[in-house]
Amino acid sequence: MRRSVIGARRIWITLGAILMVAPLLTTLPARVAEAADPDCVESGAQTICTFSYTGASQTWTVPNGVTEAQFDAYGASGGNARYADDGGKGGRATATFSVTSGDQIVVMVGGQGSGIFDDQGQACGDHIPQGGFNGGGNAGGTTCPGAGGGGASDVRIGGTGLSDRVLVAGGGGGAVNIIVYEFGIRYGGAGGGLVGLVGGPNVTEWLSVRGQGGNADCTSGSGQLGIGGDGASNTTHGSGGGGGGYCGGSGGQTAPDGEGTGGGGGSGFGPDGTVFETDVRSGNGQVIVTFDTPDTVAPTTTATYSNGYTPGTWTNQAVTVTLTATDNVGGSGVAATYYGLTNPLCAPASPQGCSVYTGPFTIPSESGAIVLFFSVDAAGNTESLNTVLVSIDQTDPYAAPTISGTEGDNGWYTSAVTVTWNWTDDLSDLDTTRCPATSSSNSDGEASISATCYDQAGNDYEASVPVKIDQTPPAGNPTISGTLGDNGWYVGQVTVTWNWADATSGTNSCPPVTNALAEGQYTITANCSDMAGNTATGSVPIKIDQTPPAFAPTTNGTEGDNFWYTSPVTVTWNWTDPTSGINPTTCPTTTLVTTDGEQEVMEACRDLAGNVAAGRSVVRIDQTPPTVTYSGNAGSYGVDDQIEITCTASDATSGIASTTCQNITGPAASFELGTHTFSATATDNAGHTSSATTTFTIGLDYDSLAALTCQMVNQQTWCSTLSYYLASAEWAEGRHVGTLQQHYLNLYATMVTSLRNRGLSAQDAQTLLNLVQILQPPVTRGR
Repeated sequence: MRRSVIGARRIWITLGAILMVAPLLTTLPARVAEAADPDCVESGAQTICTFSYTGASQTWTVPNGVTEAQFDAYGASGGNARYADDGGKGGRATATFSVTSGDQIVVMVGGQGSGIFDDQGQACGDHIPQGGFNGGGNAGGTTCPGAGGGGASDVRIGGTGLSDRVLVAGGGGGAVNIIVYEFGIRYGGAGGGLVGLVGGPNVTEWLSVRGQGGNADCTSGSGQLGIGGDGASNTTHGSGGGGGGYCGGSGGQTAPDGEGTGGGGGSGFGPDGTVFETDVRSGNGQVIVTFDTPDTVAPTTTATYSNGYTPGTWTNQAVTVTLTATDNVGGSGVAATYYGLTNPLCAPASPQGCSVYTGPFTIPSESGAIVLFFSVDAAGNTESLNTVLVSIDQTDPYAAPTISGTEGDNGWYTSAVTVTWNWTDDLSDLDTTRCPATSSSNSDGEASISATCYDQAGNDYEASVPVKIDQTPPAGNPTISGTLGDNGWYVGQVTVTWNWADATSGTNSCPPVTNALAEGQYTITANCSDMAGNTATGSVPIKIDQTPPAFAPTTNGTEGDNFWYTSPVTVTWNWTDPTSGINPTTCPTTTLVTTDGEQEVMEACRDLAGNVAAGRSVVRIDQTPPTVTYSGNAGSYGVDDQIEITCTASDATSGIASTTCQNITGPAASFELGTHTFSATATDNAGHTSSATTTFTIGLDYDSLAALTCQMVNQQTWCSTLSYYLASAEWAEGRHVGTLQQHYLNLYATMVTSLRNRGLSAQDAQTLLNLVQILQPPVTRGR
């Protein structure tokens, strides 16, 4: 294949650009060798080994059994000067060779020629790019050199020299370091094929200076076996190096205008029948070796067994063995399979001592056998001996159980029961992982404890032992009857009905009821046994209080006399209840009494059991003093009046204890003239004291003396005469005639004196004389 660029030839690189890029060329590192290990992969019946570029020779050792191999060689491409693909591509050569197992064949994988951009990242510089490994020619040029030619890839049998090459794929020529756009231009010559291509540019007049491709007899190209020519070194823009090959391509020469030209591609080589391709490989070369994978692996025989049997274990069924032999992929195939049953003469070294496998075979029952088998393939590869033990046991194990536990009554156990099975097997022996040594039951009731034991062959035996277990004592579900008060207290006799029950063995000796009368808070207990001998104690907390609260009232107030209080009284009840205790919300602590009188105070108190007590206390209160009253006092009296003043002492509550109260009675004449005051006190039974005072005046005038005189004399005549004298005296006094007044008063006194002891008592007469003397005029008084 050839590459063309359409356009007129133009040169874009100026001297200034060259000077800018040149200093950078020295900073690029030199190319280094790549990884060396070939990569061999089996693909079906073939193995493919790929040799990649390493920068050194590589070796392929022919595997055992391999007699022929195909070699596919790719030459490396020339170096690039301007573009990523302007170096000539490498060629390809494919051929098949006979080989001998164990021989070492040398493989040379060509390296891509280096270029300015590849090595330095710049277009110009004083570094001269080198040709690729295995024959690539070096670049030419001193200022802006070209690119190196690509190395050839070849295969060498029988030695390591160029003369030992049996297959060669030529490398591509190196590119020219110029920018040219012209139709039909090719920079580096492509590698062979049998003949390498000419380098560029594709200008007819420059044909003689372009690098020529190598050919089969080195009459074209570099003229050397294996090595491409170097590019011309006296040009401003350097030429490319020739590609390596059977015969190397020549390096580019100087064009008529002083520019360089591309290097020619190297030629290929191979025996008749070799397939050559030109212009196919970019980058480093490659060699691929393909051969049929040899059969060195013995066949493999697998055995399968009826009923899922696993070799080396015991079974309780007849075993049928099926043998299946397979050879490796691409192998020669299975020729025969051999087997034997516990036969020491059957072995891979002596197959005649074996039976030839023609189909499945069965192992006899109740026995064991060693199955030996192997296979041989058509290549004579013999499989190692397979040995499998098949063991058959069709007899069940058996048990001799013993029971342990806490024995109760009537054949019952009152604890968990453990059965020790004591298993035995006479042939394959017990499978200890599947034969429990013991079985336990912790469940109450009549039941059977069972266990199954397996021997190594899978035979099983189930043993069973009947047991009766009652670990649970009877349970009571007590109910309480009685008169229920408050707060869970009973206020009368309590009867506890236990309601015993035992769900397993049943009850035996259990009291049905318990009666309780004692007061207090305590627990009633009772014992009950079941048929297994388990004993339970039932308990019921009860509270009995049949007695109401007690009280001891005290009174507090101002104490008077005779157990009377003279102030409000506070009754403190002092409630007590020794059993359930009082209910403070229903028991008043105190009661205040404010009403006078003797009265019974009552309060109720409820204890916590609901018993009610009626508290009683008699309280006598008298806060009111007694009353002393004088009644009937007219206030002013004449001497003829009768005085009737009553003194009364009273107390509506506690009553009068003592008093000085007396009535004032009698004729006013019996009292001295003037003002009289009387006082009296009274004390009630509570100790209160009260006083009262009454005042009245006794006055004297003519009328009152006349009236008194008539009251005392017993004859009307005397009354009239004496009254006449007094009236006349009053008349004279009114006219201020003292002597006349005195005259009449003296007449009155003389007559009263004459009536002493005849019409008047001596006392009355004296009273009248005393009074009339008072009426005497002032001038005569005292005479």
